[in-house]
Amino acid sequence: MFQEKKVVDKVFRAYLIGILFLAFGNILFSGKAILVKIAYRYDTDASTLLALRLLFSMPIYAFIAYRLQRKASTQVLLTQKQWIMTIAAGFCGYYLGSLTDFMGLKYLSAGMERLILYTFPTIVLVLNVLFFKIKVTNHQYIAVFLTYLGIFIAFGSDLKSGEQSNIWLGSLLIFTSAVTYSIYYVLAGQMIPLVGSILFSCYSMLAATVFVLLHAILLNGFQLLHQNQMVYAVAFAIAIVSTVIPTFMIAEGIKRVGASNGAIIGFVGPVSMIFMANIFLGESITILQLIGTAVVLMGVLRVAKK
Repeated sequence: MFQEKKVVDKVFRAYLIGILFLAFGNILFSGKAILVKIAYRYDTDASTLLALRLLFSMPIYAFIAYRLQRKASTQVLLTQKQWIMTIAAGFCGYYLGSLTDFMGLKYLSAGMERLILYTFPTIVLVLNVLFFKIKVTNHQYIAVFLTYLGIFIAFGSDLKSGEQSNIWLGSLLIFTSAVTYSIYYVLAGQMIPLVGSILFSCYSMLAATVFVLLHAILLNGFQLLHQNQMVYAVAFAIAIVSTVIPTFMIAEGIKRVGASNGAIIGFVGPVSMIFMANIFLGESITILQLIGTAVVLMGVLRVAKK
């Protein structure tokens, strides 16, 4: 009996650690919206900024993948199908998903971007049900309802914001990002148990880097080598703080709690932007935003009570 309790406690601790990884990973990942907005002040474009982001992060992913594959204990030989799924994950999540998100931020406020982008948890649940017959639990239904309610309370006022220059084009781009990032999440949920969270993150990001660099060079030549120094500084910050660190944290979190629950916990990301925008951009915090944050956290706690 004592041994069983010990096993249960260990599993629960691992689950809670997964929630923390996902929460902090999504907070760091969401911070990219602020950094992208800052970079756009220095006359750069989405494809160049994205290329610099992955160019700066590529050596880290390559080095970690190389080290893992050098050790017999961590060496993994992927099958052809696994390679295809891993490359597809990188293409969808960190090439198409990131590119359309960066492009959408040209037209929408950061608040509006968060509101649309974080439809992805529901898309993840739908994809898991349609393609992998994964059942949605009552806890997940309640969690999704609470988190969406919190997001709309917190960011509903952004719908009236005058910052949007082309709301329809921007909204379409951000929603496309949400769909492609959902595909990444679903593929990650299938692949991580097979190849490991760290190796999957490395390979999917390296695949995305190839697509992003080809896109940037074909579109703008080698313009990415002739940018303002501040663009390079911001791109480096995006690469390390909002890419390398969160990709490993999110992948490890998905490994521990699953893709569906991981997507729901991801709602912590947009509400954290309320406070980051206040600190770094001087935006005010409203009562509705605080209420919305509390409701989102209630939804995340529903997942923790699984």
